[in-house]
Amino acid sequence: MIGLMSIMAVLLSSCGMVEKSQESIDKTLLAKVGGESITQKDVDDEAQSYIDTLVIQYGDEALETEEGKEVVLQLKKDVLNSFVDMKVLDIKAKEAGIDRESDEIQEKVDERINSIKGIYGEEEEKYKDALKEMGYTEETYREYVEDEIVRNSFMDDMVKDLEVTDEEAEKYYNENKDSFVNPAGAKIYHIYFGEDDEAKAKAEEVSGKIKNDGEDFTDMAIEFGQDASRDKGGELGFFPYENNELYPDFMEHVKKLEENEISEVVQSTSGYHIIKVTDVQSEEVQKTYEESEEQIKNTLLENKKRELYEANMKEWKEELKVKVHEDKIS
Repeated sequence: MIGLMSIMAVLLSSCGMVEKSQESIDKTLLAKVGGESITQKDVDDEAQSYIDTLVIQYGDEALETEEGKEVVLQLKKDVLNSFVDMKVLDIKAKEAGIDRESDEIQEKVDERINSIKGIYGEEEEKYKDALKEMGYTEETYREYVEDEIVRNSFMDDMVKDLEVTDEEAEKYYNENKDSFVNPAGAKIYHIYFGEDDEAKAKAEEVSGKIKNDGEDFTDMAIEFGQDASRDKGGELGFFPYENNELYPDFMEHVKKLEENEISEVVQSTSGYHIIKVTDVQSEEVQKTYEESEEQIKNTLLENKKRELYEANMKEWKEELKVKVHEDKIS
């Protein structure tokens, strides 16, 4: 009878009719890299901080929907594959003879940790509390930083001989000229006052100070601006006339202005403004190869690095007989 019950338990479990214990779920093998294992618990622990962020943004209920569950599942798949890649890099870095205890590595570790500590100044306890919130002690955080720096050193060494020739860059430019244009647009400054009638009245007052009393636009932006741009004298930066970052009705006002012109009080979806433009470029202008060369070479070099990394990672995973079981993630 006992034997029969054991057989039934196994059969029912394989059919999903017996609920697994949390301990059993935690131990589920999701990947094998060389002699190292990655379990469900490893993935869950790493994914939790990201899931917490999603809960803050969207609420628990959103993650219980089918779409929410799919988002969490994809997140865990990404974490699992990231874990696999890191373990592969750890093995190959060790094979390459990178010494994590070397002065060079330890200096970089100290530099990284000191830069984080610098955020908290003399408040050592706040630094420790921040580590605790992330699930680290000072010792385990140092190990984490060491791991990252060793991997980065290994990858830097892997791609150090890659280069982009002038011929490759020029060929890319000629085949993709449409990507290298300076769009029609302008450098935009504004003084933002808010949305209500009081804001409108203040905007009219400040406009009079600028137009009639000769007050400096920048000074007025610093004194009266109601958004973050006030600290930069109202500067928003250069924007194409056609963009998805600023309200369309705001940009309609911008388009009407000429070089160094200051608008009257205008209203957009966000409220009342006074706008100024400089560096007006009324038409799209083709950038020369010389203007684009550095950008192109950087892009092509990053592409080569990514391609080499992906090719090597594929080869290393085959060599290490890596097995990944995304279907077992719960």
